[in-house]
Amino acid sequence: MENIPLELLFAGTARFIIIAISLGYSIGNRYPDEKKKQIEKFTSASATTILSLLSFILVFAFGLVYSRYDDKKTHLREEAEIIESIFLRTDFLSQDDRVKSQWLLKEYVDLRVTYAQLGDKDSIKSNTKKAKNIQAQLWQIAVSNAKLDMNSDVGALYVESLNQLISMHLTRYVLAIISRLPVFIWIVLYLLIFLGMFSFGYQNAIDNSRMSSWLTPVMALTFSLMVILIAALDTHSSYIKISQQPIIEVQQLINERITQPK
Repeated sequence: MENIPLELLFAGTARFIIIAISLGYSIGNRYPDEKKKQIEKFTSASATTILSLLSFILVFAFGLVYSRYDDKKTHLREEAEIIESIFLRTDFLSQDDRVKSQWLLKEYVDLRVTYAQLGDKDSIKSNTKKAKNIQAQLWQIAVSNAKLDMNSDVGALYVESLNQLISMHLTRYVLAIISRLPVFIWIVLYLLIFLGMFSFGYQNAIDNSRMSSWLTPVMALTFSLMVILIAALDTHSSYIKISQQPIIEVQQLINERITQPK
């Protein structure tokens, strides 16, 4: 689903729903009135059951993607706090290492803000490699300073902060790139959409109800919007973006307090 534009997914889903409803209505209308009366109750119960299952899988899928979206916001705030802590603790490093570490952190935060604004998968992967290189340099500086005093509590706190940053970066990368709604859930979702919309049209035919000219488009619009919402939360959509304000504020702090290199 990630490679399908949301506009195309919306149009395709709406068309898919309209076809399913129309097909169900067309098949249901083939029965004579006497046969329709015999199967009316069974048809109504079956349609209700299928639509209930469709509602369940929609809620289930939405719950999965929204939970991950909420985790992204939480981890973003935590990462900003970790970066700020590391920057403040660089004051305890030697002069040369302090200046180098602060500029590395500035470059790191600038990368974070840049690829968050771009938001596409390729940019994230490319900048992730640069971020890991910066993390490696920061780690070497931390190790060098820790060796000067193995019993330093301040040095231990600095190393711990770097560990948290590296761990948080990996977590956020997994959430942004790797974690996706399983394909099997998408298959089940669209299968239930077809069956649910088919049964909806079929039931209307069995009940001898005329399909209102506005009802089919409304059903298509309603369920298509729900599918698009799930897809947008599941991917790097420009429609739903997480505010980068916590990282931006740390970027501003670093820019204000950074020591100019000699």
